Amino acid sequence: MRPEKKRMQYCYWCGQELGIYERHSDDFDTCGKIECNRQLKNSHEAEEDELKHEAEQDHYDRYR
Repeated sequence: MRPEKKRMQYCYWCGQELGIYERHSDDFDTCGKIECNRQLKNSHEAEEDELKHEAEQDHYDRYR
């Protein structure tokens, strides 16, 4: 298994540099500002709503 390369990480919303570290599974880090955390939360909620809508459209057939 190859080690991950270290790279600069940026805030998901505002783009502020967060530091250089190995890539990990959560690519949605924020700088911690209230607005950035709110936007990340809103983004996740919108994605969940879209997935729910798609599941409802096919009457949850993918889950049976």
